[in-house]
Amino acid sequence: MQSTETQNRATTFAQTWRTTTSEISESQPFWIDFFAIFGLTTKNRIHFEERVTNVNGKSKRGRIDGFWKGVLLKSKKAATKTCKKPINKPAAISTAC
Repeated sequence: MQSTETQNRATTFAQTWRTTTSEISESQPFWIDFFAIFGLTTKNRIHFEERVTNVNGKSKRGRIDGFWKGVLLKSKKAATKTCKKPINKPAAISTAC
């Protein structure tokens, strides 16, 4: 069960970020605010713009938006982009570890 405080934080977060469309300039602030909903900080937890290789099954380098070792691999897309097919990023996990 969520606390009222968490629900209030989530509502504020949703209202604050509802009109954001820029993936590049807003990615890190978005995730910092997202984790704050749950009382978590990203310091010493999330590695932003982690370098990875073997992106999409190809031998190329890339970056993922954030990596929390053993817990989370995240990628955020701008609201203006459509995700027609999933991106196969699990191969990047072993490289980022």
